[in-house]
Amino acid sequence: MEESIQKTATTRAFARDLQSMLQEAETLVRNAGQQLRDDYRTARDRVASTVSTSLSDAKKSFNTVEDSVLTRARNTARTTNSFVVEHPWQAFAAGACIGFVLGVLSSRR
Repeated sequence: MEESIQKTATTRAFARDLQSMLQEAETLVRNAGQQLRDDYRTARDRVASTVSTSLSDAKKSFNTVEDSVLTRARNTARTTNSFVVEHPWQAFAAGACIGFVLGVLSSRR
């Protein structure tokens, strides 16, 4: 009978230990999940910050290039307009020559 009581006590102790280990494992898994979420958030925030900075720099560069191209295009248009106003027949002859050359080249194909 003592042996049976002793086995029951040992079984109960084993069950308690097993339950305690399962609770500890569950706590560890929960903590690991929380740590992963925190690491994910940190990495996501770092990437978002880097992308945002890069995008902002790209927009600034694009605006600078756009301003430069528009300025050059306006200057070229003004220069061309001045030339055509001052030398209309030369501009007409240049346009006719370019048109003739393009016509000859396109008819060969």
